[in-house]
Amino acid sequence: MTEADPQLNTEVLDSTRDLEGKLAGPTVLEMVDSPETRLLILCGEPGIGKSIFLGQLHKRSRRGFKLVTFDGKLAKAQRLLKKDRSRWGQVEWDRFSEIMLIDINKECDRMERAQSLELLAVETVSIGMVGGFNRAMSVLETLASEKGVRVLGAVPDPRTQRQASDIRVLFTDPDYPIPDEEVRRKLDEDYNVVAVGYGDDASSGRKLKRRLGRMARPDKLEQFSNEMLHEAQRLRLVDEERISGMVYQAFESPNSLLLPFSLRLRYAYKAVWMEYYLGENLHLNNGQGLGIFIPFLENRKIYWYTT
Repeated sequence: MTEADPQLNTEVLDSTRDLEGKLAGPTVLEMVDSPETRLLILCGEPGIGKSIFLGQLHKRSRRGFKLVTFDGKLAKAQRLLKKDRSRWGQVEWDRFSEIMLIDINKECDRMERAQSLELLAVETVSIGMVGGFNRAMSVLETLASEKGVRVLGAVPDPRTQRQASDIRVLFTDPDYPIPDEEVRRKLDEDYNVVAVGYGDDASSGRKLKRRLGRMARPDKLEQFSNEMLHEAQRLRLVDEERISGMVYQAFESPNSLLLPFSLRLRYAYKAVWMEYYLGENLHLNNGQGLGIFIPFLENRKIYWYTT
């Protein structure tokens, strides 16, 4: 077990709030540092800063982390199935979810046998049967209620998603390629994202491009976001008072009231839906599951601990 460096840049974690508007960083840290927690699952839509949040949590936590990512398991499943995931149907997505669950259980068993003090952290987008396919939703539903498992449900900020979309387009455009040695600098200067552990050399640039290229494509990100909004509205579980309270509060990030009303309303629908999903679908109490707002922090350096 290691002591966290108090000088670390963890501004995203430090500004994260729960769905009641309270700062959630201390609660999350207490959750992951508890020896009773053996598995942490962070779920949420693509492009909302889950990797940045987990990287900062890892740096701040007193425990070591073993990380399992949705993208990593997608790549593995694509190799095994020998079929590009753009052509996957129900059979392939179910198989992907099986592979992900098997690997998580194997890793949990390995860590238990080794009596490891590390935490297994899983990052996934599994928050619904998007497009009618099981995109690891069965993984979340199988694991959520097990002993020692904690779930964080992240509500998307539309500005973060828009920025993630812009970043992917910029760094993967074949018609206007960015020189490898300029990738880290442009990410920092244009988007205030500091990729910690990477340099301005060509090798680092190529590695960063590969990571950025695994981000959700803009069309898929928008499809996912709209389908989740539709799900939230279809359930009709939100009362006007709860929605109104979220729309007119600024707790999810320092400048949320600068959002157009339509985006604030979109934000509120998804937040109340996340509360329902954690409590009613996954049957988690406050100690087992927590809804969070990963903030969009404008004009501040965001430190992405990628290595």
